[in-house]
Amino acid sequence: MHIENLVEMDMFPEPFPVRVIYNRDKKFTYPSHWHNAIEIAVAAKKSSGIVINNRLYTLEEGDIVYISGGDIHGYPLSPGSERIFIIFDLNQLNNGNIFHEEYPYISKTILIKKDVNTELHSQVYRLIEEMLKERQILF
Repeated sequence: MHIENLVEMDMFPEPFPVRVIYNRDKKFTYPSHWHNAIEIAVAAKKSSGIVINNRLYTLEEGDIVYISGGDIHGYPLSPGSERIFIIFDLNQLNNGNIFHEEYPYISKTILIKKDVNTELHSQVYRLIEEMLKERQILF
């Protein structure tokens, strides 16, 4: 992966357009960038900062953010934190036929706070845990 003019390139080294990453780098930062893929980020351990469209958000441990394709986002230094990233390209998964009926629901970035959006958070978090187990990523 690399960034050219804010666009993240070469995101999917394998033919299947999905990446699941558990980032344990306690000094992780990533510059502002965008891509067409959807990105889900979870603050797995400790709080984690994220900048989306020039606005800084703090994800408390367990919080989830769903980042719509095209939104500029980056990760400032959040010492000691760990993050889960799930990145997928709906266009490639669906042979270019983006989910037309669902598009209004998936085209906006959503912050899912565990203490505010409890039901939605619980459902999404359970699915993320299943993905990590399927990929044999220790959580």
